[in-house]
Amino acid sequence: MRYFVMFIMYSFLGWACEVVYCSIPARKFINRGFLAGPICPVYGFGAMIVVYLLSPVADNPVAILVCGALLTSALEYVTSFLLEKLFHAKLWDYSHRPWNIHGRVCLLNSTLFGLLSLAVMEFLHPFVLRAVTSLNNRWLMIMGSALFIALAVDTVITVRAMLLMSRKIEQLHQTMEEMREKFTDHTWEQGLLLRERLDEWTSQRQAIGGDLAKKLEGYRERIHQTILTHHLGQRRLLKAFPQLKFVRHPEALGILKDVLLNHKK
Repeated sequence: MRYFVMFIMYSFLGWACEVVYCSIPARKFINRGFLAGPICPVYGFGAMIVVYLLSPVADNPVAILVCGALLTSALEYVTSFLLEKLFHAKLWDYSHRPWNIHGRVCLLNSTLFGLLSLAVMEFLHPFVLRAVTSLNNRWLMIMGSALFIALAVDTVITVRAMLLMSRKIEQLHQTMEEMREKFTDHTWEQGLLLRERLDEWTSQRQAIGGDLAKKLEGYRERIHQTILTHHLGQRRLLKAFPQLKFVRHPEALGILKDVLLNHKK
């Protein structure tokens, strides 16, 4: 249980770093993280890997810096790969940065991870270790059990939200293909404008008129119903990862973002 509590502590510290790193350029608070709670498990795993695999070279700062960068970058790459296979989505993409590998890792982040690894080994881990060992076994079990339950519930809710969002993308794509088959290109561009703001549909339908407007309005309602049904957690994920990409059907993702981020609760 002691190792699990340390993992949670590092996950929280990693979440704090992500929030600061992303919120300052955006000039607003961004609840960065895959989970809803204030933790980033990938940082927890990364810190534990660094602490226990690099303990033989704890007296060599250069080795910690280099090996830490390599280990954490490998973890980030594998995490990105697994997320893409599971959800058909990329939560981050470094393709625009120099010296990247498949957009999953890049030199800048790897360097920062190396510096964080050095900070963990030199400064943070002794503090974290003292904090955890100061707890008696009873409080350690109580705290660890409560944190484990909270993490499990958060994980289930978030994974469900991602799977539902992936399913919605497929449904939206099928709806859009159906519309393309029924309407001409001219109607698609002039009457639909789905890649614009769906909330502006009222002004667009007046220029179309007649039965066509009713049919398009029906599709609009169908699209909204698809997106807004069971959307718990999906808006937060879109805000936390503005570069979120689904491997398939990027146009459908644009519509989903437009509706969810502009829909009033």
